[in-house]
Amino acid sequence: MVNKRLELAPGTRFAAAMGLGLLVLGAVLWLALWQPWLGVNLYWDPAAQAGRVRASHGPGAGVAAGTQVAAIQGDGRSHRFEALDFVVEPDGNLVNYAGYRRFLQNQGLLARIQAAPQLELVTPDGQRLPIAPATHRPAWDLPADFWVQWVVGLLAWTIAAGVWAFRPHNVAARYMLINGATVLLFAPGAAVYTTRELAIPLPELLVLKTMNFGGGLLFCGSMVALLLVYPRRIGWRGLGLLVMAAYAAWFVLQAQGAFDSMILGRRVPVFVALLAVTWLAAVQWVRSDRDPVARAALRWFLLSWLVGIGLFVLLVMVPQVLEVDTGALQGYSFLLFLVIYGGMVLGILRFRLFDLGLWWFRTLAWIVGALILVFLDLLFLYQMRWTAEWSLSVSLLLCALLWLPFRNWLWGRVMHPTPPTRQLFSRVMHVALAPTDGQRAERWGALLRSLFDPLEIRPGPSCTAVGIEDDGICLRLPAVAHSPALVVRYPGGGRRLFDSTDIELAGQLVDMLRHAEESRHAYEQGSREERNRIACDLHDDVGAVLLTGMHQTSLAAARESMGQAIDEMRIILRGLSGQHHPLEMVESDLRHKLGERLDAAGIQMAWRGLDGAAASGLQLDYIVYRNIVSALREIVSNIIRHAHATQVEVQLDLMGGYLGIEISDNGRGFDVDAARGQGLGLPSVRRRIENLEGRIRYASGPGGTTVVLQIPLQP
Repeated sequence: MVNKRLELAPGTRFAAAMGLGLLVLGAVLWLALWQPWLGVNLYWDPAAQAGRVRASHGPGAGVAAGTQVAAIQGDGRSHRFEALDFVVEPDGNLVNYAGYRRFLQNQGLLARIQAAPQLELVTPDGQRLPIAPATHRPAWDLPADFWVQWVVGLLAWTIAAGVWAFRPHNVAARYMLINGATVLLFAPGAAVYTTRELAIPLPELLVLKTMNFGGGLLFCGSMVALLLVYPRRIGWRGLGLLVMAAYAAWFVLQAQGAFDSMILGRRVPVFVALLAVTWLAAVQWVRSDRDPVARAALRWFLLSWLVGIGLFVLLVMVPQVLEVDTGALQGYSFLLFLVIYGGMVLGILRFRLFDLGLWWFRTLAWIVGALILVFLDLLFLYQMRWTAEWSLSVSLLLCALLWLPFRNWLWGRVMHPTPPTRQLFSRVMHVALAPTDGQRAERWGALLRSLFDPLEIRPGPSCTAVGIEDDGICLRLPAVAHSPALVVRYPGGGRRLFDSTDIELAGQLVDMLRHAEESRHAYEQGSREERNRIACDLHDDVGAVLLTGMHQTSLAAARESMGQAIDEMRIILRGLSGQHHPLEMVESDLRHKLGERLDAAGIQMAWRGLDGAAASGLQLDYIVYRNIVSALREIVSNIIRHAHATQVEVQLDLMGGYLGIEISDNGRGFDVDAARGQGLGLPSVRRRIENLEGRIRYASGPGGTTVVLQIPLQP
């Protein structure tokens, strides 16, 4: 039989981890509450060299706020207050271990006094203020910064346990679990002693300090170890564990008194970890040059690390090195660790990696600009001894004149710029106007390569819109330019991911190309229709006249046919040249041609033309002119051949944007209904007039026939 390793479900792993975390947090909360409660909030007054009451309630409600307190006594013990007793965070505010040991000694004595059933606060003038401490501290008396640190420990552990529960075999997730466990130790541990009312019994205080500083050192070690495997492994497999062991050994050495300086023993290893993490992040950045997903995941970490740890160092640790007490800020500064955790989780889960590069640079530039502003302000204040107003004003001016232009220049160099719309349009038209379908598809691929520099372009599944896949590795494009749907992979030569600007650019290209193709198709369709129309005119008009001339028996009739053919060719050529025809010239031309034909047939013509002022300036394009001429020619031919008329009257007028033409003869007439579809040119005339969106009406009887045409001047 094969033994299978027991594999717990993610929910079971997460529940077990949360049970352990709640057990630790519950113990810490119990320790904070199960302390004697005085109900007096004291702080050190350096001017009076004594303690002073900030507020009082509960057992100490009888002590007025603002009262100076020089000493405390109870259970046969007494202690005169000193500034050391009011240090919130000894690790960050004490210079050497001698001061730290004295701090612990005072805390032990104060805790024994505080545990007495009855104690007294002694004022500088010797007045004694009695207090009977309660056996435990109520939860509502715990300040806000206690709950902030307690919740930070809870949330950090919850996040780390959640990632590990679903990815237990991922090395980065395991180191993150260790890192979350260190936050579970140092944040709640610090919450108890930094919000103590006066003192905590020495054994319990040592446990809390071990949780805080030991957890903090392991936090640094696990963060370095995490960067050794995230997003790619650096060095041999056990290097991360060795780093954590080194930090644990450092904790033992400083606890055994190997150092005298608190800066060396408790702050230097933190700065070393910060430098190591920064160096490893740079190495990871270089190593992920051809792995854009890993680099984008690293960006999440770098962004959260720079924001969280950078602000923590700037607001807490740097002032501590300058011997500025930052104890009041420490509890709230732990919120910055949640920023780090958020970034690591988003990176490990690969959340919206494709969109990170856009605002990552802007955020980083903002942080760098803020740091430059602070550095310049401190330089002018403390080195050049300027006033605060001058220092801040000059710092802002230098940032505006130097940093902002440099940031914009760097943005153009680092980020992939989008070509101007005019240039894009020109390149898209180059694709759309390629002579063949194959050349259009080839130019489309070349345009994509020049804009995105991908490692691969291949046909993909059908899609209707531009989109991103595989965390930004792939950009899918719909079919366009006689090219199938495409999948474009690894932009920037494989050094970056597609982002929302690429989606916008690709969508703009596809829309432009589709519009250009539609315009080209419309142009080609119009060209085909124009060629068909010209072919129809040549066949119907010129061809028919030439064919008639070939069958004429007399030379005069043949010449007349040739003249008509030449006129038809002249009209067609004028149409090809795009020339417009003045309405006055059209009227004169029609009068001349119709008069010649009717006169040759022995028929008199009466012409009632347009008012010259009304027709002045009106133009007819070729199509209107061509169809009017052909329709009138057909009507006159029918009169000559079938009407047996001796007189024809033609009348033109302009009414409501229409050109009206009425042709009447005194012939024998015909049955209009019976003649439909039976020759006589009626279908041809109707088709030509309807092509102009005009109207035609016949009226015929024994006394003659009248044809009325109404043609819009702008059909």
